[in-house]
Amino acid sequence: MAKIAGKSLPNAENIGASLALLYDKKMSADVLSRAGVSPTIQLRELSDADKKKIANALGCRAELVFVRISPRKIKIVLDLIRDKKCNEALAILKHTPKSASEPLLKLLKSAMANAENNHDMNIDDCFIVECGCGPGVIMKRIRPKDHGRAHRIYKRTSHVTMVLREGNA
Repeated sequence: MAKIAGKSLPNAENIGASLALLYDKKMSADVLSRAGVSPTIQLRELSDADKKKIANALGCRAELVFVRISPRKIKIVLDLIRDKKCNEALAILKHTPKSASEPLLKLLKSAMANAENNHDMNIDDCFIVECGCGPGVIMKRIRPKDHGRAHRIYKRTSHVTMVLREGNA
């Protein structure tokens, strides 16, 4: 357990409190008390080592926004790599014949670089904890049809998030 500002935080259990400390958000007192942290703790009271412990407990995050592929198609490929080691996920993405593989490969490489350079994680021990996809903006277009009618075409975009953490899957 890590000691942060006089309070103990297990590495991955008190995520809500860790997020509040890391991003200095105002959270309700009952959420922080359930996490076992005093609501009066502020980000500026933490040392750099404590901030790094919280960041490692949360994992390394990378986001890809406004990808011009529908979320339905991206989720198929995300299901293949969820809870896999990073090197194994790289191999899966390289050999998967789906259009979503290329942007997800770039996202995974970016997340691995963030983990190595910003969080001092060992890439060989990292695995994908969370990966999710949500809808982005929908571009609406019109397709002319017979008898003067028009049909809508929805060009969907996606927002993809990937979180890496060091340890065992």
